[in-house]
Amino acid sequence: MGEGVLSIVFNAQDMARTKIQESADPMWELVFSVHRLQTKVGYLNHLDWHRQVRHDIRAAGLAPLLRSTLLPLMPLSFYFPDFLTPSTGPGEIEEMIDTISDTPRVQIRRQMETMIAEGTSLPAWTADLAAGQPAARRHLSEGLQRYFDVAVRPHWPTIGRRVAEHRLVRQTGVLQDGMSSLLTELSPSTRWHPPVLQVHGYPRDQRLVLRGRGITLIPSYFCQGSPVALANPALEPILVYPAPREDSSTIDAEPSPDSVDVLLGRTRAAILRAASLGTSTTELARCTGTSPATASHHTAILRNAGLLTSHRVGKQILHRTTDLGRRLSGA
Repeated sequence: MGEGVLSIVFNAQDMARTKIQESADPMWELVFSVHRLQTKVGYLNHLDWHRQVRHDIRAAGLAPLLRSTLLPLMPLSFYFPDFLTPSTGPGEIEEMIDTISDTPRVQIRRQMETMIAEGTSLPAWTADLAAGQPAARRHLSEGLQRYFDVAVRPHWPTIGRRVAEHRLVRQTGVLQDGMSSLLTELSPSTRWHPPVLQVHGYPRDQRLVLRGRGITLIPSYFCQGSPVALANPALEPILVYPAPREDSSTIDAEPSPDSVDVLLGRTRAAILRAASLGTSTTELARCTGTSPATASHHTAILRNAGLLTSHRVGKQILHRTTDLGRRLSGA
């Protein structure tokens, strides 16, 4: 870990435009999974994955591809090229690979030159990639797809569940306490000193001024250590950070009613439990001792957080707790 600091400078408009990406990002997970294969740091956090993926890579005959194609482009170092993680928002890996394949030649060449300047030794085939040769682009695209299908896709349900659960908790905190609470608790290596978010552990000091663009925060299953931003500050601002990893007993344990009340607030927790079988706004208000307007306000917040669904039946609106909401509330 380096001793530098990435300083991300916010203004009021940036705070309003900052968001948590709604799902895991396939290319960032691919890149960080390749990083996990290059170090024992954080090994225990992905122990089952390590055991399975090394067997699967050998069985699929992917070791030569990994050594010759992916490891050189995704070194566990200060810099790897931005074009490998296009800012397309959440989507399918195939769409992202197509975007990578369509990267302008000049952009690839400049980023390859940056890698060399940072001390990375690149194999001969990357010269054809930098020159825009179709065969080299196909080679990279096919390599990314094959590796994802073997090393990442089989684990995607686990990745998606971890990221979704993390996002839900953070989103609920934002609804209750505002965006500053999210930035304050983002990562052990970050410090929120308004209006600057400091990311410690960078090889050298850097500064990213958002200038009203906001920033997309991307929780990641395979990211380890300090959060990572795109190297080029002119690109759409993103910050990828590790989603907290809990042991399986903690993840599977049923939350206690008291802990749910603290997390959501007593009224929202009561609404979640009362809506487990489908309940009208008026009935929710009666059960929780609030007015219908107050009950409606809380159901909107819970609905936006993915804990509740609402459907109109005749003149009434019936609210029902989602699976995630039932699990969280213990209903």
